[in-house]
Amino acid sequence: MKKDSFLFACAKMLFKYICYHILGLLAVIGVIAFIKGAVGACIAQLFGLGIILVLPFMSVYKIGDTDYNKVQFNRIKDDPFKYIKIGFISYSPFIAASVLIVLAKLGVISDAYLPFYRLINAPFMPFIQALMPTTLTLAEMSLFNVIIAALTSVLPPIALGLGYRQGLRRLNIADAFAASKKN
Repeated sequence: MKKDSFLFACAKMLFKYICYHILGLLAVIGVIAFIKGAVGACIAQLFGLGIILVLPFMSVYKIGDTDYNKVQFNRIKDDPFKYIKIGFISYSPFIAASVLIVLAKLGVISDAYLPFYRLINAPFMPFIQALMPTTLTLAEMSLFNVIIAALTSVLPPIALGLGYRQGLRRLNIADAFAASKKN
C-alpha cells in the first residue's frame, strides 16, 4: 500500500483515532477520579474534546499545509474535502457504534449494548452521562437524548475536514487574531 494513497490515509487515521480514544478514556477517567462533581465533569469533557478534536485537527492541518505546495505545483489535485471523507471512513466504526445505540433504543438490538457504547465513546463520557444517566435503562431514556448522544460521532470527522481545509488554504487562526489586534 502506497503511503500517499487514500486507503493508507484512512487506515492511519483509524489507528490514530483508536489511540486518541484510549488517551481520551484515560484522561476523562483520571480527571473525574480527582475532581468530583460538575466541575470535574466539565474539565473532563474539555480534556476529552481536546484529545478527540484538537489533536487530529492539528496533525491534519500540517498535512493540508504541506499539500498546499503540492497543489500550487500541480503535483496533486485540489480536493478540500479529502480529509472529511477520510475522517468519515476512518471513524466509521465509532459512527456504527452510534447507529447501534439508536437501534438499541428503538428495540432492534439488545439494550445490553449501552455499557459498551459508553466505553467506545469515552472522550464524550461526561456529555453522554448527562444525556444518558447510568441510573436509567435505555428504554427509560428519551429518543432525543439518545440521538443527540449519537450525533457526537460526527464531530471528529468534521474537525478533521476543517483542519485539512484550513491547512490547505493556509488559514491560521493565530495570525487572524494577531492581524485583528493590529487594526
